[in-house]
Amino acid sequence: MLAAVWLLVLVLAGCAGVPSSSAPQAIGTVDRPAPPSLPKPTPGMDPDILLREFLKATADPANRHLAARQFLTESASRAWDDAGSALLIDNVVFVETRGPDRVSVNMRADILGSLSDVGVFETGEGALPDPGPIELVKTP
Repeated sequence: MLAAVWLLVLVLAGCAGVPSSSAPQAIGTVDRPAPPSLPKPTPGMDPDILLREFLKATADPANRHLAARQFLTESASRAWDDAGSALLIDNVVFVETRGPDRVSVNMRADILGSLSDVGVFETGEGALPDPGPIELVKTP
């Protein structure tokens, strides 16, 4: 009985030091090093490699995804609003149809989750909804 009383006293004493509320405090920004090597498009890249390198480059949000925008045409870069949330995908498969000056690619992938515009990760699962064909255009 005495041991139970002492245990109760210790538990209550431990809880007495825990605040019931507090104000959040910003710790400031963190300088993160630049990624060691971001992919860049090169002339004559195979469409499969070009798209995979573009997807890798989208992982770096610096300068409004400048590394990824280098893979896009000028009009596609202007049209891309990267301010919203982002899907995190895996097991990406490309199926391509080739023409003389264009390559049309359909993409399949599994969803791992999403990252909100404020950096909150939410898990997800299932197949990526069909984004429609991705048109690759040979630029001069």
